[in-house]
Amino acid sequence: ERIACILMNNIQQLRVQLEKMFESMGGDKLEEDAANILKELQQNLNSALDDLASQFAISLEPRITQSVRELGDMLLSIKGGSGTLAAGNLAAQRNAVAVEADEVLRPLMDLLDGSLTLYAQSCEKTVLKRLLKELWKIVMRILEKTIVLPPMTDKTMMFKHLTDNAKNLASNAKIEDMGRLFKSHMAGKQDVKSALSGVMDISKEVEKNLSPKQCAVLDVALDTIKQYFHAGGNGLKKT
Repeated sequence: ERIACILMNNIQQLRVQLEKMFESMGGDKLEEDAANILKELQQNLNSALDDLASQFAISLEPRITQSVRELGDMLLSIKGGSGTLAAGNLAAQRNAVAVEADEVLRPLMDLLDGSLTLYAQSCEKTVLKRLLKELWKIVMRILEKTIVLPPMTDKTMMFKHLTDNAKNLASNAKIEDMGRLFKSHMAGKQDVKSALSGVMDISKEVEKNLSPKQCAVLDVALDTIKQYFHAGGNGLKKT
């Protein structure tokens, strides 16, 4: 993983040096033919960096898929909750749900924490923001396919709004200054809430497949994922 980060860092450095060359040669005052050549080279490097970031993120899919499957297995193993959460001590039940949500999320969050910490240490800010964008898309897609869709009897219509929202985020994600993710100085410009609005209603959709308690745990877990990418206001924007 460090080698991949080094390769992407090198491409980013080439982009920076090319931009400096462009400015030193006159910038916008440069002759059109020469300017076009430099701009084309910059575009090629930009595309290469995007492609490499995507390929690297895709290489992590098996690990993410496995962690999400473990999440699903742990969710289904939760017992109780045949009634509603309104009965009994509501505060105690909410606390119990939060604890169980943290537990089912552990495989996924352990993977994300370990990977993103390494990337934050090894990658330049511009490289990290691309990796984070690709990682976000992959996590959303695998959660959708592994946790959300399998229990559904009508796979073509259930969660269509979720699929549309997630794909919209995946195609339009623009994250700024993500290199400060783990240093409390990160700034982001992407709407997490829109992509997760469908997911947050999951307990209503899967009520016939999961117990009310399992639905509540999954709802809290999904909110935790949203908060993770939001990073206390320093990450992806919620609104």
